[in-house]
Amino acid sequence: MDAATRIVADYLRLEKKWLNGPDLSVATGSDVSLVAVNPADMQRYHLEVELGRAPLEIDNDADMKAWLQTRFFGSVREKALLMLAFSPSHLTRILVTRSCSDVCRSACEELGIEVWFFSDVVLELRNAARQRVGANDHDGRYLQLLFYPPKNAAVPR
Repeated sequence: MDAATRIVADYLRLEKKWLNGPDLSVATGSDVSLVAVNPADMQRYHLEVELGRAPLEIDNDADMKAWLQTRFFGSVREKALLMLAFSPSHLTRILVTRSCSDVCRSACEELGIEVWFFSDVVLELRNAARQRVGANDHDGRYLQLLFYPPKNAAVPR
């Protein structure tokens, strides 16, 4: 699991209080970034974390829809989600991205996909870490280390 997917998974678990499963691989090699369930209302979510350039560089509406179709729809992905009792017709689909062009935004709207910005996710987690200063719980300590590492911590090369 890449770092961005891990941060989004932590956001869902710590801030939204959702159950989630990251990096579900399918036999064909395609994978689902995250699936999540809100235990309060049992709503199910399929999230794709894409911080690459694709949502920014595609400027043709048809190409953008095709790209979104490959990320969120398709028989292999839908079969994998069905095996987890995630009915594709009852899923809320969310694209987590660092930026989104107007073409991307309109294509997402047309396909019923919500758009979340990765920077907003990080800011909410960082604010949660600030509020938990001195927290003795495991999650609070994890957030503090994620956003406020010790001054003498070794920096990876």
